[in-house]
Amino acid sequence: MPNLLQPSFSEDIFSQVPGAFVWKDLDSTFLGANAEYAQLFGFKSKEEVIGKTDHDLQCKAAEHADRFRALDQTVLQSQKIIKALEIHKYADGIKVYLTTRQALKNPDNSLRGTICHGIELNNQLYAEIGTMLLRFNPIADRCSDKEGSYSIGGKYAEAFLSRRESEILFFLLRGKSAKAIACLLKISFRTVEKYVENLKIKFLCKNKADLISYAIETGFIYSIPNSLLSEFSNPLN
Repeated sequence: MPNLLQPSFSEDIFSQVPGAFVWKDLDSTFLGANAEYAQLFGFKSKEEVIGKTDHDLQCKAAEHADRFRALDQTVLQSQKIIKALEIHKYADGIKVYLTTRQALKNPDNSLRGTICHGIELNNQLYAEIGTMLLRFNPIADRCSDKEGSYSIGGKYAEAFLSRRESEILFFLLRGKSAKAIACLLKISFRTVEKYVENLKIKFLCKNKADLISYAIETGFIYSIPNSLLSEFSNPLN
């Protein structure tokens, strides 16, 4: 992805770089987009996107507008690059996109808004992860309105969890048993139980149910550990 943190850029760049682009002002109103973005979200042309917001998307992904806007605000407040895995029903069907959001600046280096770039992921691993996240969320209906947008790293990085702790918590939130997690990670059942105990201690939870409830309430349900996308070859077994 080009470095769009630079104060000036040409819209011509979007015809040369693959992927879907949209850029927004400080209130997340669309300033522009490329043709792929317009088509992906059901607009007739990229010109039609201008002046709209995520609530105006012409597909089921509009249901996640508040989540998209919250990510924009996080970018503006932190001025950090945020990567996310977006799994939604777009205008032409369910797809998995890896998105990158970052701040967009004016020539005087003041904040202009945000820009988001998405690349569709077609390999088998990402397809399997996407299928798992969409089809199986036994935790609670309270999560279902935002379950299609997952920050990569996110809360897992903020909590300073180890790789194994992050992976085990992720699968616990997807209803996997300790035995199933042990098979996925190719470690012993007892090792999984030990990490679960460590997680309960770190989060001051008395039991696994409290741990899962706490993790949902504090936002872990919307994050994916960095290692998950590079380490697992078959997360659905």
